[in-house]
Amino acid sequence: MGRRPLLYAVTEGFSGGEGFFRKVAEALEGGGVDILQYRDLGKHGRHAEIARRLRAICSDFGVPLAIDDEPWVARQAGADMLHLG
Repeated sequence: MGRRPLLYAVTEGFSGGEGFFRKVAEALEGGGVDILQYRDLGKHGRHAEIARRLRAICSDFGVPLAIDDEPWVARQAGADMLHLG
C-alpha cells in the first residue's frame, strides 16, 4: 500500500471580507489539507497583507503556504513555497 494522496487546496480570489479567512480556517480545521495555495488575480493591491494573514492561519494548523506567481508577496508573507505557472 502506498501513501495517501496529497490534498493541495487553492483559494479563490479575495472576496473582501472576514468570510474569506473563515472559510480557509474551516478548510484547514477539517484536516486533510496538506498545502494551501493563495491564488488571487484581483488588482486590489492587498496581496501581501492577505498572504500574511493566510500565513498565520496556516501556521496555526501546521500547513505550508504557497503563493501563486508573486515572488515578492511570498517573501513578504514568509510563505513556504512559490508556485510559478
